[in-house]
Amino acid sequence: MLLDHYTLLPERSPLHDAPILWCRSTGTTMDDARLLGDKLPSGAVLVTDEQTSGRGRGEGRVWHAAAGENLLFTLLVDDADAVPEGSHAVGSVPLRAGLAVATAAIELGAATGAVWIKWPNDILIHGAKTCGILCEGRGGRIHIGIGLNLNQERFAVESAAFPPTSLALATGRRHELRAVLVLLLDLLRRDLRDSDWRRRVEARLFRDGVTCADGSSGRIAGIGDHGELLVARSDGSTLRVLQPDQVAYASRSSSSGDKQ
Repeated sequence: MLLDHYTLLPERSPLHDAPILWCRSTGTTMDDARLLGDKLPSGAVLVTDEQTSGRGRGEGRVWHAAAGENLLFTLLVDDADAVPEGSHAVGSVPLRAGLAVATAAIELGAATGAVWIKWPNDILIHGAKTCGILCEGRGGRIHIGIGLNLNQERFAVESAAFPPTSLALATGRRHELRAVLVLLLDLLRRDLRDSDWRRRVEARLFRDGVTCADGSSGRIAGIGDHGELLVARSDGSTLRVLQPDQVAYASRSSSSGDKQ
């Protein structure tokens, strides 16, 4: 049985005092959440030291993380625990989860002005990717998968427009995985239901030039009520972007500085 693959940790999730389950290695915690979801309460967490089939947003995208060096987990929450009261904006869950990750990074020592939320699901520090967030809705429940580069210092890919980095590289010190997990879960409990999420996301939103799918250019103007990206195009119109493949960010290197 898959659940036997996991060990119950002494720490508890701040959401409903639900269990936190750990395993040394698995395919992905998101896949496990899909199989175990109906056996676990809202607020439960699946965390692992290693994912052998980690993936990012979109078909064919892979998430590489060194075993035991990073925080890899999936939080299982009912829809009611994932959105502000009276809201149905589940499409903004990755951004609200991103708020929690960004806040945790700053509390752990990252420079406040260097931490940005890149729509739709990444956290950047000094222009380099530190965290990816993957969310899936399944029958009234949302699985929030978070891959946070915590202590890894060497990465195989360094030539990407947004090359990888880690919190250890950004802060100059290593971090204890379980302590960061508990901190992040507490921030998720708060930020997932924060009715002021849009203002807070826009205050930390990575704003850059983009090229739209029709070939037009524009700049990021903000976030819509449902988490869509608002792009101010050069012709004066505003494009509401729902899917990442509708825009491409301007190519940039990690040494080009931070943008606001």
